[in-house]
Amino acid sequence: MLTRAPIAVAVLLVATATACSKTKKPTTTTTAVTPMGDGGGGRTGKDVVPEVRQTDPARPGERVSFGPVYFEFDSALLTEAGRAELARAADYLARASDQLTIEGHTDERGTTEYNLALGQQRATTVAAYLQRLGVPAARIETITYGEERPAVTGGDDGAWTRNRRAEFVLRP
Repeated sequence: MLTRAPIAVAVLLVATATACSKTKKPTTTTTAVTPMGDGGGGRTGKDVVPEVRQTDPARPGERVSFGPVYFEFDSALLTEAGRAELARAADYLARASDQLTIEGHTDERGTTEYNLALGQQRATTVAAYLQRLGVPAARIETITYGEERPAVTGGDDGAWTRNRRAEFVLRP
């Protein structure tokens, strides 16, 4: 019985790969990278690596090739990694004519009102930094979702770290 399980798994993988290869989908590459370090905002010498999503430009309103900007607990200040991510975003936006919506998010801790305000502060901080890098204010909108749209579910430091973020949505 134990020797049949690996064979069954292999057959299932081949069948899945064959079925997936027959359907033509728009080009979308997603590389999910998990946070490094202690996940709780403490410094371990490693920054959180953002999830990178490359999306077909013909599909407006989806995530873009520059990843989220992550924040420390109870903070709207940009980290060094956040500033680097925004430099990539500004570089892309200098070559594109898209409108940008910046979504501010928080983890689940705090009241709804507090988290909505903190999410807005994060979105506004990102917008201001992009403007300093040359992105016209007329192309940028901000919105806050507070804790309402978590990237990761869970009540631990790892989930909270991934949920303290600003994300980007491009529109033509």
